[in-house]
Amino acid sequence: MKLSVLTKALLFKQGSDLRAIASLDLNVDGPVSSARVTGTANILGADYSGKVDLYSLMLLQKPLDFSLEPELAITGEPFNLWQVDVACKSVDALTPGENLGAVWPDLRFRGSGKTFTLTAVLRSKT
Repeated sequence: MKLSVLTKALLFKQGSDLRAIASLDLNVDGPVSSARVTGTANILGADYSGKVDLYSLMLLQKPLDFSLEPELAITGEPFNLWQVDVACKSVDALTPGENLGAVWPDLRFRGSGKTFTLTAVLRSKT
């Protein structure tokens, strides 16, 4: 199977705290039972209504580990067997809240549909 997915604006929601709009350029390649998804997602805008403590993040000397609720996973076959490697970047700076400056996220989703790993780098300016 070879499939390309191009979108101009797709809405993503994570619980009640996070909403993002992204354009996608994804490729799905391989047999349906074990396909590989690669490509990029450009974040066009995002809204996070949870609390953000940028000061504590800036003081960290080591990576911050956290998990999103609910866990990122696909449970149905064959999609839970697919391998994923998708980079996500923001086109413009995102503002996490009033008077909190701006951030430029650089994210990567990797792994199988059963368990994704999310790595992130945030550049900020206050």
